[in-house]
Formats: sequence, structure tokens, C-alpha cells
Amino acid sequence: MPFVRKSVATFLSQVSIFVSRLATGIITARVLGPHDRGLYSIAVLIHTIGSLAGNFGIGNANVYLLGKKKHSPAEVVAGSILLAFLFGGLVTVAFLFLRAFNLSLFQKVSAPVFGVIVAAFPFSLLSLYIGNVFQGIDRFLPFNSIEVLRAILRLVFIGSAVGILGWGVLGAASGWAVAEAVVGVTSAVVIFRLIGPALKLSTKCLKEMLSFGIRSYAELFFLYLNYQIDMIMVSVYTAPEQVGYYSIAFSISRMILILPTSIGIVLYPRLSSLRVEEADFFTARVMRNVIFVISIGLVAVAFLSKWIIQIMYGKAYLPATRPLLWLLPGVLAISMYKQLTRNFLSRGKPIYGAYISGFGLASAVLMNLLFIPRFGIAGAAAASSLAFLGMALIALVLFIKTSDINLMDAVFVRSDDLQDLREHVNALKKKFSNF
Repeated sequence: MPFVRKSVATFLSQVSIFVSRLATGIITARVLGPHDRGLYSIAVLIHTIGSLAGNFGIGNANVYLLGKKKHSPAEVVAGSILLAFLFGGLVTVAFLFLRAFNLSLFQKVSAPVFGVIVAAFPFSLLSLYIGNVFQGIDRFLPFNSIEVLRAILRLVFIGSAVGILGWGVLGAASGWAVAEAVVGVTSAVVIFRLIGPALKLSTKCLKEMLSFGIRSYAELFFLYLNYQIDMIMVSVYTAPEQVGYYSIAFSISRMILILPTSIGIVLYPRLSSLRVEEADFFTARVMRNVIFVISIGLVAVAFLSKWIIQIMYGKAYLPATRPLLWLLPGVLAISMYKQLTRNFLSRGKPIYGAYISGFGLASAVLMNLLFIPRFGIAGAAAASSLAFLGMALIALVLFIKTSDINLMDAVFVRSDDLQDLREHVNALKKKFSNF
């Protein structure tokens, strides 16, 4: 399947995911209210941190090893299952231990909520690792289908627990955890049907998964902490109502990333199969088109932000408008950074992203400490955007210096790009008109 078709298919699945997440967000926001919505957001944040802590870059390693054909899918899947439950179990125990020592963030939710959230860690890692196997063997249909299933299950389970049964924050957290468990098991079943149930546990493969994974983990760890650090610090330093407002702005800003995320999912395995010069040219072409399209979308969201929040979530959440506006420049920066780090990973140079993400994380923490006490949640949003803009600029300079691509070709859309976009849009119109 050509790159554009894969990207479009992934984008459409991401749109489906967006709609399901949007519906889930609206239900939890309107039923729980700002205070309990804030507590639910903290519970989800704890799950996100735990999944990140147990990731160890194994997903990146799976795509790289399969893209380079260094190991068979049976070996990679066997290693993924073992490591998912090993790391997931270790993180679960570690988080329970940390809560017992009164870690501030972990104490903000009740013990039952905390328990169901951490119990889902092994299943979340399993679905993550297997999802990267689907990418590595170029099977994007099952990958996209499982991601859509995850979003739908969250909508059904959380919506039922909160909207019908009235179980509040615990019901929302339980719905999240059950959805993760079902998706983890489903991922394993689907991959067994694709490659067969006969797995092969290889010590050499495990060592290479861990070696590449740990080398790429620093970049992944810092990057995802960058994605979440503003939310973490808002959760620690402000009241649950403010967390509820910020969670809405945060969710909308991240939903805008559907397009660059969809492209990045397809881009990494594609770049891993190309020569370095070809990968650099392809990265530049993709990035300048992403910048062009995302910029148009961000301008539209900026003008409509107040109405979007009021219509979807209600007047009670209008305080989310200001932080959302401050988050938008960071969305453009993230869109650039995602494509550039995929290029670095495809070269086998995850260390580039690690250094940049480490710098961004340190900058974000410092600015949040300075901005939140003075400007509240709007300050957290500004700190996030400034950190991502710095990261994107450093990554762009590094990309230009280590390739034959100039600044104009990397950033600014060209006339032939616009012609290609028109042709792809027309082709899609014809395709859908036949249904």
C-alpha cells in the first residue's frame, strides 16, 4: 500500500478514534463536573506515566528490527509478550510502593481508583508492543482497527459506568482499565492469527530489543514527559477544578495532532526501509506538507476555540479557552518534531532525540515552576508551547546540518506539493463518490 494511502487509512482511523474520545470526554465532563473530571484526568495521567515508565523503548525496537529484517515476527512477538508482563508487573508494584509513601500526585485519587488504573499496566504495554509489531510487518489494517476498538471500548465502558450506572470517578477509571485489558488480549489474538501461534523466544532477539529499546527510551521518555509535564505540574500545584479546565484544553490541543500522528505512525517504518539520502528527502517533503495543513487547522481552532468548548463541554468549562490558545503554537512545534525524530530513529540515531527532549523537559519544568504560580493554567500552557518550539527548532537545525536538505525545502510548502495535495484530494473524492 503506497505511503499516502496508508497515511489516509491511518488518518481515517484516527478520526474515528477522535470522535470516540471526544464523545467520552464530553460525557465525563458534563456528568462529573470540573472537580471530578479533574480527578479522573489525574487517574488517566497516572496510567499514562506508568505506561511510559514501563515502555523502555521496546515498541521502537520492534519497528526497527522488523523493518531491517533482523529478526522474525515470531521472535519479536515472543519477546514483546514476555517483556510486557515483566515490565508491567514491575511498574505496578513500584507505583503501589510509591503511593504507600504518600507521593503527592498518587494520593490525589482514592485507593480503589488507583488500584484499577495500575492493574492495567501489563495489558497496556502488551497492546503497545504488539501494535508496533503490526507497524514493523506493514500490517496497518489490524493496527488501526485495534486502536479504533480501544477508543470505542473506552466510550462504551466509561460512558456506561458514568452516564448510566452513575459510578463516578471510580466507574470512569474502571471502564478505562477494562478497555485496556480487552485490547491487550485482542492484540495478542490478532497477531497469533497473522503469524501463527508458534512463537520463538530468542535470547539474541531479546538482547537487541533491549539494546535498541533502551537507547531510544531516553528520547521516548523525555518526549512523552514533555507531552505530559504541564498536565503533571497542573495536577500537583492547582486544585482539581483547574485540572478539569486544563484537561479540556489539553485534550483539544492533542486531538489536533491526529494528522501528524497518523503520518508519523506510517513514516517511521517507511524511512527505516530507505537509504539515508532518500529518507532525508522524504522527511522534508512530508514535514513541509504537515506544517502547511496543520497551520490552517490551528488558525481555525484559534478563532472558534470559545464556541468549541462551550458547545461540546458547556459554559462551565469556558476557563479552558485561554490555556487552549496558548497550547496551539506548541501543537505546530510537535507536528514538526514528530517527523524529524522519526528520521533520526530511522538512521539508528535515537540519541539525537534524547538530547533534544531532555533539554525540552528541563526547560518545561523550569518555566512551569515560574509561570504556574503567577499565571495559573495559562502559564502552564505557555510553558509547554515554548518548550516544544525550542525542541522543534533544535531538531530542525540538526536535521539540516546532517543532511543535504535546506531550510526552504524542509519548512515551506512548494507549488508541486500543492498540486500533489490537490490530486490526492481529487482521488479521494472519486473513491468516496463510488460508494
